[in-house]
This record gives sequence, structure tokens and C-alpha cells, in this order.
Amino acid sequence: MKQFDRNDAMEILQEHNSEINHIRHALAVEAAMRF
Repeated sequence: MKQFDRNDAMEILQEHNSEINHIRHALAVEAAMRF
């Protein structure tokens, strides 16, 4: 098993953040369409 290092963690965080941003953006667009 390979050592889990900081770079791996940062990469995973970046991916996770972009997913969250996509969801947040989609929710904002949907909210804007409702009002």
C-alpha cells in the first residue's frame, strides 16, 4: 500500500471542491429561475 501523502490529500480536496462548486452553481441557477 502506498503512502498517503499531502499531495494526494490536496488533489482529492481540489476535486471535491470543484464538485461542491458545481452543485452550488446548479442550486443558484435553479433558485434564480424560481424567483
